[in-house]
Parts: sequence; C-alpha cells; structure tokens
Amino acid sequence: MIGDRSYDIDAGFDLGLKTIAASYGYGKDEEYKKASFIADSPSDIETIIKNI
Repeated sequence: MIGDRSYDIDAGFDLGLKTIAASYGYGKDEEYKKASFIADSPSDIETIIKNI
C-alpha cells in the first residue's frame, strides 16, 4: 500500500501489507515510522517495487 499519511500506512500495516510512505506528499516524517519503505519521489516507488 502506498500513502502519504499515517492512516494510509496504518491501514496497510493492519492488513499485513508492505507499505510505501510517499514523503513528498502531505504527511510529516513522524507519520512514516511503521512504513516498510519511504519514497522521496514518484520514481522511488518504481525502484522500491522492482526490488521487493
């Protein structure tokens, strides 16, 4: 699951999914503590997915 807020990351975590925090979105760094990965740009998401 990909999201930019803590509730996105929490939802993925609760469902047992790997999560990608989109740090370039509206959330704050402290919201991404549970994220499996952090993407600093949209292109980072592609790289992360290819390497999972």
